[in-house]
Amino acid sequence: MSGGGFGFSNVFSADPDGEFYLPEKNKEAAKYLPSGLLAFSDDFAGGYYVLSVTDGRAEDPVLYWNSDGGLIETEFDDVLEFVVRYAYEPA
Repeated sequence: MSGGGFGFSNVFSADPDGEFYLPEKNKEAAKYLPSGLLAFSDDFAGGYYVLSVTDGRAEDPVLYWNSDGGLIETEFDDVLEFVVRYAYEPA
């Protein structure tokens, strides 16, 4: 999977040849995100779904960041819950 649209969500990918390559998307997101966050999806409107990074390791739960509201908790315990919810239902 090269990332991008997955149902009603947008998921970054481990495919270095894909348009949604996770390291490249995070390089772009770093212009906006506070340090210590790993973006794995965007909301198509400038916000990102992220995981906290501690000692080089991404950790649950899923958080949401946007420039208007900052960092907030979501209802998702992990990335799988996020994907299941947004792959089949619009936001």
